[in-house]
Amino acid sequence: MKKVKIVIVLFANSPKGSFEKEELVDEKDSLRSVAIKLNNEYVSNIPEEEREGYQRILSSTNPLGITVEKESPYNGTFFYFNDEEEVMFMTLYEFLERDTTIFEIENLISKGYLNGTSDIIYVYVPNGLGSGPELDYVKILLSTFSKVVLPVVGGFFAKKIKKIIFMKKMKKRAKYWVENRGVRGAKQIRAFIDIKGEWLTEDLKKCLAIDEEIATTLLKSLGYELSGDIWYKSYSEEAIINRKRWEEYSEHNYMY
Repeated sequence: MKKVKIVIVLFANSPKGSFEKEELVDEKDSLRSVAIKLNNEYVSNIPEEEREGYQRILSSTNPLGITVEKESPYNGTFFYFNDEEEVMFMTLYEFLERDTTIFEIENLISKGYLNGTSDIIYVYVPNGLGSGPELDYVKILLSTFSKVVLPVVGGFFAKKIKKIIFMKKMKKRAKYWVENRGVRGAKQIRAFIDIKGEWLTEDLKKCLAIDEEIATTLLKSLGYELSGDIWYKSYSEEAIINRKRWEEYSEHNYMY
């Protein structure tokens, strides 16, 4: 068991919009369940006529943004590692519905994907969140990759046939990611890679279940350059151009 400070943010812009309480939590306990219990105990002690609109009893299906970072979680880390140490991606909606645990959070911290400590957990209670759209996610992934990844395949003058072969390979991988890893947009892949300033090719291959060609192409497209055995985030002219391509494509598109 671990003593954790749970900070529940009901409404960020109100002085009465948040409260905190220390709680003993097992590493495999659902933080969602813990937060809902604390919230409902807190709200139940407020007379109904004195409650603000955001002070309400929550059910087990209420969306919650759970993070260790004292900021809005809606641009947060939408992935986790399963028992096989495979990275599993989530949409915003899936992130808000997930039964996150201390174990998962500490795993992300130890791997360098989260900044903070599991001693303090922030729980955001969103309002007015609609449901996610049903889309052809494989098609969306391929559309994005053709614009931001394909330009680095074999250089600018690569033969068309080489790019066609690469995109066929990417289509198989995109289908696998969508069906088995929860990927819904290329921005999830970008965010996962971009969190780290350096990568070993083998590590990225293992995390994303990809071959060396796809791993190195993704890293190049995101502005990483190889030095020895390690890919570093680079600030060369070519690396900046490659990153800019991603930024321009996703600037007005939250998920993709």
